[in-house]
Amino acid sequence: MSHRRAKGLIFLVFLLFLLIGLRFPVEKVQSHAFFDDEAIYFMMSYSLAYDYDLKYEKRDLLRFSQVYGGLPQGIFLKKNQRGIFFAKSFAYPLAAAPFVRLFGNRGFFVLASLLLLMDLLIIYSFSRKRFSPGTSLGLSLAFLFLSVMWAYFFWISTEFFNFSLALLILYLGLEKEGLTYPLLASLLLGYLAFSKPTNALYALPIIGLRFFSFRWRKIALSFLMGLVFLLSTLGFFAANRLLTGEWNYMGGERRSFYYHFPLESPKVKFSQGNLMSAKDYWQRFYLTPKVFFLNLYYFFFGRFSGMLIYFLPAFLVLIAFRGGNLKSWLLFSSILIGILSSISLMPDNFIGGGGCLGNRYFPNFYPLFIALIPHVRKWFKKPLWIAPLFLYPVYLAPLTSSSFPSMVGKMGFRDLFPVELTQINSIPTNINPHAFRVRYGKIFVYHLDDNFCGRQGNYIYLKGRAKAEMIIAAPLEATALRLDVKTEGPVVIKIGGRKIRFNSSGKAILRGIKGTKLRNTLYIYSWVRSLYAKEDLKKGVFCGAKVKIEPLPPR
Repeated sequence: MSHRRAKGLIFLVFLLFLLIGLRFPVEKVQSHAFFDDEAIYFMMSYSLAYDYDLKYEKRDLLRFSQVYGGLPQGIFLKKNQRGIFFAKSFAYPLAAAPFVRLFGNRGFFVLASLLLLMDLLIIYSFSRKRFSPGTSLGLSLAFLFLSVMWAYFFWISTEFFNFSLALLILYLGLEKEGLTYPLLASLLLGYLAFSKPTNALYALPIIGLRFFSFRWRKIALSFLMGLVFLLSTLGFFAANRLLTGEWNYMGGERRSFYYHFPLESPKVKFSQGNLMSAKDYWQRFYLTPKVFFLNLYYFFFGRFSGMLIYFLPAFLVLIAFRGGNLKSWLLFSSILIGILSSISLMPDNFIGGGGCLGNRYFPNFYPLFIALIPHVRKWFKKPLWIAPLFLYPVYLAPLTSSSFPSMVGKMGFRDLFPVELTQINSIPTNINPHAFRVRYGKIFVYHLDDNFCGRQGNYIYLKGRAKAEMIIAAPLEATALRLDVKTEGPVVIKIGGRKIRFNSSGKAILRGIKGTKLRNTLYIYSWVRSLYAKEDLKKGVFCGAKVKIEPLPPR
């Protein structure tokens, strides 16, 4: 395949997504099904496009209601002497606002289409340094479409934007020489750091490449790039202060709102929102050597967030890295710093909160892996075909998978991958209130799938002929568990590494239970398989056994 034909095919992919963006029925598809922080970014973009401010006013609610026929779900606001303001970075809304003004709701996807074209061309350019035009075309498509990254195209949120901006910064900062492009990369890096401060990590490869060259002219350029980066970052935070009265968009009295909103009616007060504060962060923060290594394991292999499942191309680049010049080692070091800081500074939520498809913070690091393409062994591209085996629910229904992100973890090869116990309050199955931390007597249960019929007293009522997975949260001092099973057929139960079979109703005590100790709780991975099914006319489904689990204190 020729270079010209490869770029022509990239342009055809862009036209396809641009057409989808222009015809995408946003109001119908996403009505009452917002994922991530879409609602607030939608409102901020419209506020910048039409009101030229970030102030939260009643017209913002009315504008949202006119488009979607309802109220937003999940917005973050802060209040000070100047009024109520949106409490998120305006980096993405600022980029989206002109397109929203021109194209309305479709403007979000017109912007995403242009970013997609840029991304494909940049990935192709990185790949061409080592591979043929045909292979480079395949890799440019693989890094987007053999990962969950392409699903973020449909999100009115920062994931796809931050990824694209970071990729552009690496291209300008690493592949372009002279003075103009490196300084432009530093300027954009300030913009990216304003969107998410941890993205300042990109200063290491683009500025370090000049500084560690040990040539006076390039060292001088690195200091100039650092100055431009700092001034750019400061400028955006200063703009935030000008617009909202505060330097920090997440500071001050910050609250989240989900069902009722200030200015919706006189009865709803700002003080009724959920207070969000980082003041007691270090009191809530926990990190032990065990948690650190568990997080490292989950980061790569976790069922709901693991790199192997959701970003397979990045995983293959990492293990196929062959070293090389200063540039390659700076990129590799940046990846390691990014991963280690993520799992250390956010030990209980490095995946980005409940309701996320994959690890939504990972796109911030993803471009670093792409820039490493010229420095990997060529075999890394061969196992890429495995990705659809993990992500087929996303290919079948990208928006449904985004609205119900636990689908990938409930289907396919789920038994091969561990549940992220350290992230127990952030895994996507928690968006179902009937599955999240359900109390059964003295224990709490996190249901990991839909194979349960509900609760009957302190008994877990399970579906028939199905395997129901769950995490049991028991008191830390519990040394054993008492099982009380009501069944009309065979049932197999596995709790904390101990397996037992009941052919009829009965009781048993399991000792030597294995679990993960976090703070004051013992979390135990468990599953129950009912080998029979009986129709429950009240629930309209075929159910199976009922299981009661009671923790036993020390003897």
